[in-house]
Amino acid sequence: MGTGRPEPLVRLADGTVKQVSPLTGTVVWTIPGRANRPLAVPVQERHPVNPGGQDRLCAFCAERYLETPPE
Repeated sequence: MGTGRPEPLVRLADGTVKQVSPLTGTVVWTIPGRANRPLAVPVQERHPVNPGGQDRLCAFCAERYLETPPE
């Protein structure tokens, strides 16, 4: 006699893995090849801020008050 609960781990023909938490019922799908995606963030070249240009980079600075959207 079955318990009526789905199997906690099912591997489909295409390699997809379906996991169901026996405690919460949360379903998680893992797609083959997804683990091969690049996780590293490309390193960006750093540049010094031009003198007087700090306020240009801050959307909430007092010098740009009129450009800040209302709440």
